Amino acid sequence: MHELESASTVSSFINLTVYMRHLYKKYRLLVWLGLLLIIGIVANSAVTLYSTRALMVQTSAQKTLPLTGDSLSAEIQRNIARSILTSARMADDAVVRDWILSDEHDSARLLAHLKSAQQKDQSTSHFLVTEKDRQFYDSQGVIRTINPENFHDTWYFKTRAAKHAYETTVAAESDETNHPNLYISYRIQNSEGKFLGAAGVSMPLELVTKAMDHYVNDFKRSVYFVDTSGKIVLSDNQHNLHGNIHEQEGIKQIAEEILNNEHTELNSSYELAATNILFNARYIPELGWHLIVESDAADEAAQVQPLFFVNAAIGVIITTLALLLAWFSIAHHQSRLLALTNCDGMTGLMNRQSFTTSFQQTVLDMRRAKYPLSFILFDIDFLKKINELHGHVTGDQIIMDIARMSKESVRGSDLLCRWGGEQFALLLKKCELEQAYKVAEQLRLNVQNHAFSIADGAASVTISLGVAEWAENESADELFARVDEAMYFAKSEGRNRAEVSYYVSG
Repeated sequence: MHELESASTVSSFINLTVYMRHLYKKYRLLVWLGLLLIIGIVANSAVTLYSTRALMVQTSAQKTLPLTGDSLSAEIQRNIARSILTSARMADDAVVRDWILSDEHDSARLLAHLKSAQQKDQSTSHFLVTEKDRQFYDSQGVIRTINPENFHDTWYFKTRAAKHAYETTVAAESDETNHPNLYISYRIQNSEGKFLGAAGVSMPLELVTKAMDHYVNDFKRSVYFVDTSGKIVLSDNQHNLHGNIHEQEGIKQIAEEILNNEHTELNSSYELAATNILFNARYIPELGWHLIVESDAADEAAQVQPLFFVNAAIGVIITTLALLLAWFSIAHHQSRLLALTNCDGMTGLMNRQSFTTSFQQTVLDMRRAKYPLSFILFDIDFLKKINELHGHVTGDQIIMDIARMSKESVRGSDLLCRWGGEQFALLLKKCELEQAYKVAEQLRLNVQNHAFSIADGAASVTISLGVAEWAENESADELFARVDEAMYFAKSEGRNRAEVSYYVSG
């Protein structure tokens, strides 16, 4: 059982191989054309990908990263500018000035005022420090006493010593927290210019971190700030960078170039673990920090990689569809050419050349299977006279009608052809001479009893037939000669009859 299944599998594989070879020989030009087109599309997409990736990296280095730095810098400066205006209003506020000049007795009135201002601006914390007692007031009350030895309070003493109206300083809230705040403190002076204290707002730099995270998540950037010593003081939450850029691999080689550049932005790159890192650096004077925006060149280039596959896939699909369309068109054209080559143009029956080829194959099948084979050759009687009396159009119509009637009278496995002119040939498979004669007689009667249309009405048309059975030792030419002789004998005997030819061995 297994041997039979194995033999069947081998046979199926061989048949499939033969069929595929046949298809390849038939359509090899189309196959090679398709391969060349697909190779061309993939190569073109690869070249486009390479050039586009290079352009993306260049665009990112020269435009995208600087634009990210511009946006962050503009947002920081916009918040600082708004806070400076708020600080200025507080320093000039009549309630604050009256409270300081009245020896600071009614603290409830001041706290209510700070609380009201705080409610109008939730993003910042309003504060006041007077020179007299150096108490730090916000909307909650007295928080602490400003101490010149506490580095968290350096912002106040910078404001006290400043020659201009306000000061911006970054400092942590306390030793317990590492969250930096930006203090915008405005000087409060009396009419003689004496320093009375500082009023202003403190803005948590976590607001900046949220803006940084937006660029990190949406554009795959790394954003952080370093102070003038190179220490990373603020980073986006995703990368959470720490340390000093003087000690970081890759960027340490250009750390001094970044820190010494306080007047223009710097666009450059450095190598890190065989990766090209693009960066944009600029100095933010309000913070005293350098803003650095980084991007991996490979990430920038990878953004266009899906387009390569989409472009290549579209090209391959279009090429495949075009090749299929060409294949169907060629196959249809070939079938039409084959039909024109193998079929009679008037009747649609097989022509003599195609019939002869099929006859040879039928003989081989018959020899293997040992079944009888009969041949009928028939001719339309007096067709030449019909053409002379009624015209060739009428004669052609009679030929087509007899072809149709003959096709309807035989089996689907039988071979029917137009032998030439007004002659037709019929090959009957698995049919002995006696049965073939009956078929010939029935065909003769069908034609005799059919009313053919002519110009003057209807006319009776007859046929003469020769019938023979193929003999095992007989050649095709001998069979055709016997049948042809029988048909002409039928004509000589008065036409409209079928004559049988018996094989006589030589």
